[in-house]
Amino acid sequence: MMSVTIDASVFIAALHPSEPAYTESSECLQKIRQNMIEVICPTLVLPECAAAIIRPTQDQQLALNAMQMVSNFPRIQLISLTQSVATRAAEIAIECHLRGADAIYVTVATLYSTQLISLDKEMLERGKQIVTTVTPEKFAKILPSSN
Repeated sequence: MMSVTIDASVFIAALHPSEPAYTESSECLQKIRQNMIEVICPTLVLPECAAAIIRPTQDQQLALNAMQMVSNFPRIQLISLTQSVATRAAEIAIECHLRGADAIYVTVATLYSTQLISLDKEMLERGKQIVTTVTPEKFAKILPSSN
């Protein structure tokens, strides 16, 4: 079975029609659901999604809804940041010159041999040294559409 790691940027974009990447992110998540693809993300995805919503909108319910949407995404497995995962993420941050949070996503993708789907240009570019990185638009194109 295919597995993917999805960066918070994709979930966030899929929640807001006003986001520039709304259409491709929504389509990508829909195809992941339809094709029953396993999603493996760090637990960090929850506070990242909630924070990305609450800070600009001040809408607590919307932020909670975002967190619940990710928590309840079909076939999602959330990986805790243990000391060994954090240590590996620190090594990847150093090796790839990534921000700390980005290194955690790359680490989870590495540990679970998944493709990493993101809208973050820096993560896509720097993370590809270690894992396969792809935009939601490109990933959606490789999946069949169900009618």
